[in-house]
Parts: sequence; C-alpha cells; structure tokens
Amino acid sequence: MSKSCKGLAMELVKCLSETDCVKVENRPFRECAGEKPPSISSECVGLRETYFNCKRGQVDMRARIRGNKGMELWKEMKDFQIAAMDQVSFLQS
Repeated sequence: MSKSCKGLAMELVKCLSETDCVKVENRPFRECAGEKPPSISSECVGLRETYFNCKRGQVDMRARIRGNKGMELWKEMKDFQIAAMDQVSFLQS
C-alpha cells in the first residue's frame, strides 16, 4: 500500500505542463489545476481528483487502517488505458 502521493503529484504537474493553460496563457500550475475540461484535458481532471483522494486518504483514519488507495487506483487506471490502447492498435492493424 502506498502512503505517498508524490508520484501522482508529479504526473499531475507533467499533465498540466502540456496544457494550453500553462503553455499559451502562462498561468501558474496551481491556477490551471482548478480549471475544467475545455482548458485542461480530462486526463488532468482525473489525475487531479485521484491526487485529491490520495491526499484525503492520508488523513482519513479508516484509510490509515485499510491503506491509502490513491496511488493503486491510478496505477490500475494506467494499466487499463495501456491495455485498451494495445487492443485498439491490434484491431487497426
């Protein structure tokens, strides 16, 4: 069980750095993180919510007993996305 949300934070910063909000408008990451999908991608929104749940799990006493699920959920989502992309590329070839 992962207790650190550092990996999610790094993924979120990486995702936000590729958005027009940061690149074109030169707005700070913190400001862009609060935006909604037209301004940032839905992947960044999902990362932001997963990061929020991970940070909340660090102070939730029930999650401390069961373990913080934030990072594990993100890894499962990434594995699912990779598998889906592999299927699409297999079907296209």
